[in-house]
Amino acid sequence: MAQQRSSALPEPEPHPQPEQDPAQTRRRLGDVLVATGVISDDELTDALAAQRTGRRRRLGQIVVERGLLDEEQLARALADLLGLPVLDLAAEDVDPEAARLVPRHVAERTRTLVVRVEEDGVMLVAAADPTDVVALDDVRAYTHASSLRVAIATERAIRRRLREIWGVIDEAGSAAEPEDAEESAADARVDDAPVVRMTTELITEAIRLGASDVHVEPQAEGLRIRYRVDGLLRDAAWVPKSMSAAVVSRLKIISGMDIAERRRPQDGRVAFPVDGTQVDARVSTLPALHGEKVVIRLLTGSDVPDLADLGLDDDQRTALLAAAKAPQGLIVLTGPTGSGKTHTLYALLKEIASPERNVITLEDPVEIRFPGITQVQVNERAGLTFATGLRAILRQDPDIILVGEIRDTPTAELAVRAALTGHLVLTTLHTLDAPGALTRLVDMGVPAFLVASSLTAVVAQRLVRRPCPRCVTDVEPDDDVLRAASVDAGVKLRMGTGCESCGQTGYQGRIGVFEVLTVDRELRAQLAKSADEETLRGLATAKGMTTLRASAIRAALAGSTTLEEVARVCAT
Repeated sequence: MAQQRSSALPEPEPHPQPEQDPAQTRRRLGDVLVATGVISDDELTDALAAQRTGRRRRLGQIVVERGLLDEEQLARALADLLGLPVLDLAAEDVDPEAARLVPRHVAERTRTLVVRVEEDGVMLVAAADPTDVVALDDVRAYTHASSLRVAIATERAIRRRLREIWGVIDEAGSAAEPEDAEESAADARVDDAPVVRMTTELITEAIRLGASDVHVEPQAEGLRIRYRVDGLLRDAAWVPKSMSAAVVSRLKIISGMDIAERRRPQDGRVAFPVDGTQVDARVSTLPALHGEKVVIRLLTGSDVPDLADLGLDDDQRTALLAAAKAPQGLIVLTGPTGSGKTHTLYALLKEIASPERNVITLEDPVEIRFPGITQVQVNERAGLTFATGLRAILRQDPDIILVGEIRDTPTAELAVRAALTGHLVLTTLHTLDAPGALTRLVDMGVPAFLVASSLTAVVAQRLVRRPCPRCVTDVEPDDDVLRAASVDAGVKLRMGTGCESCGQTGYQGRIGVFEVLTVDRELRAQLAKSADEETLRGLATAKGMTTLRASAIRAALAGSTTLEEVARVCAT
């Protein structure tokens, strides 16, 4: 086992924790947390009471579970208490051979990771709780190390590195079948414990990271697993070829697909139980060179957002609310898939829905649960399309209708006519910007005069990543970057440098940037005359419409995103 270069850590000493009274250590940790203002005396008392009466847990685990502090704050508090360093495992050189000395299930249970053997022969171990004497004794037992140098790392970081080292399966799973296993044998193993555990861990981790999609991609030597987080794909795990077919078959079977059909694309649905709740997912397969590619779209059923939290500026929000509070009309949201249109639609519904109004939605799929309204799921196999569903909804005495997407001419015509006959209709289209939606409806075959009479507002939107709040810092971008964004030289902007919390990306979370076009009398007149898109865009801009790019640059200047994100998402 290769020895690695030593970090700047304290010289090894006899491990002090066995001499400490555990109750005294808990109280001292609590005192540190209270003294630094992280938690209050009452919160500490409640946490200690929960520790005495509930299942056996460390004090640190309890305060993190209760949301009183995060793992990074706990690590710093333990470091202050014990005089130990904190390791950033994302940047550490971890020796896989050393890490594998401790079986994966033991490392996960003890929340430890053997990082490497230092040049002086001492074993460096990262521990989420270095006061857990039993855990460190287990590490000694498996590694036969005479001396440990203990450093602190968050449990999340330890588990992430363990996944990188072990993959998404344990040593039993990785050796389950020879590499040239036939697909028929794989089908027979879809309910085997390693396969079930593997697929469960893949989905659970994706949900924990806030991923919108899981990509299971067949390669020559196995399956590459990628998660789409904050709009971009990132590598997550690797499944060896010996288990590839079984994993794909498992995903197909739980999604209600034909496990024997591998030559044509299939679609399915599944609900994953995670932390006591059900997370719905759409699953699709696509035959590829090395096997079937699977994409899982996770529908987390997130809470309905507030309109004020989406990223609209005051003028945009005021204009959009005015259109939404009108008794009738058509409001169209436009943007690419994954740009947050559904969240904006539901934020609008949250503002205008009331017990006095009959609100019905027609979606494919229903992504957000909204109590008190009627939500309808499109089911094309049963003949319930957007067009047939909208016809049925119009016979249900609706006040407000949300149509998930206008995909065809019949749906477009019905939506326009509904807006002209006393209903407020909210829907989405796929166009590049707001003016493009005006002509898109005409291009779909709806008469221009009907579009002009029904449309009240069009909103184009994109999602841009936000700088990570844990590693954000002020930077002065290159003059070329500022010039490309038409920003004066010398301006300082906010940018994340990359840390464990954001996966070294410098970004965490996303916010919307918007282009809100309200259709006034002059725009209606031009649209009724079938004016082209450029004419309509010029007129809207002249009337004060803030373009997507201008909104994104404002967000960057306010520190809500970066100019690099502006260039990536709003190129023109």
